Amino acid sequence: MTLRDLGYRPYDGPRLPPSNSTWVMYRYGLRRAFASTGVKLLAGLSIFPGLIGALIAAIAVRMSLRDFEFESYLSSSFATQTWFFVGLAALLAGATSISEDLQARAFPIFFAKPLTAGQYLVGRVLAVATLLLVLSLVPTFLLVVSFAGTAPAELRGEAIGFLLPVMGHSILVASSCAAASVALSATTRNRAITMSLFMVLWIVPGVVAKVVHLATGKAWLDLISIPNLLGVLGDALLRKPEDGALAWYWALLAIVVYSAGGLTFAQFRLDRAEVVA
Repeated sequence: MTLRDLGYRPYDGPRLPPSNSTWVMYRYGLRRAFASTGVKLLAGLSIFPGLIGALIAAIAVRMSLRDFEFESYLSSSFATQTWFFVGLAALLAGATSISEDLQARAFPIFFAKPLTAGQYLVGRVLAVATLLLVLSLVPTFLLVVSFAGTAPAELRGEAIGFLLPVMGHSILVASSCAAASVALSATTRNRAITMSLFMVLWIVPGVVAKVVHLATGKAWLDLISIPNLLGVLGDALLRKPEDGALAWYWALLAIVVYSAGGLTFAQFRLDRAEVVA
């Protein structure tokens, strides 16, 4: 064997398209998102509110309770899923996603592959959004299907009509919360700081906005709270707007601005991540 035969040989086999790197990152992100014991516990527990709500709705229909408003009950179910289950899952899976890789100095490994910062970010956000979509959609979907199955014939069509708004609202919840949590995870490599920052921004603005709304009747402070904004959009989709509530178009605009701004910031941080081994 001559010396030149020991040198570098280019790969001549089949090559996958560059877009495949995004799906590889997505599959990796999904495994990371569902790896936590806390996330698995949340996924199991999130089914119970939907099952309990479905049972209550079925009982109300069978007892012919005239004052039972399914829209209000569905809105309350959305609020429970968003504030508790989706919020905790975004904290555990989203608010630590990039910070863990920053702490482990994993970017030299990631970007040694044909993977761009944009593909890395899209894969991460899609993975967290998939988890949050399951936690938001499945319990509420069970509630709507149960109500439609037990409702009288004249109400069955109206009940089935809630499926599309439920899916739309769940997609809004999953995408906006995934973008916010992943963006916060890019602020620092310290997981404790990113998780604390997420908890503060998730809880404090919503509580302050609710107190001000109750005290003054002004709902503009809902613009600083993502859960409150999602509640406004959910009520609008369910045709249940509250008196004095923030207009749905302002809520949608704020959600779009927060999501786009967060993703832009995360992209900025990834573009400047140290990748030298």
